[in-house]
Amino acid sequence: MQTASMRRSIDDYPFQETDYPPNYEDDELTPISWAVGIRTITPMLNRG
Repeated sequence: MQTASMRRSIDDYPFQETDYPPNYEDDELTPISWAVGIRTITPMLNRG
């Protein structure tokens, strides 16, 4: 069984073409770091 390759850094840019969803538009994507995304989502998860 072969597993998918894993990125080793949370801030590794630029993205590869295979990282994007199918049929995306350039103006639909916002390159942010995972650290920013996790910090933004965490307060919402703790509202309970």
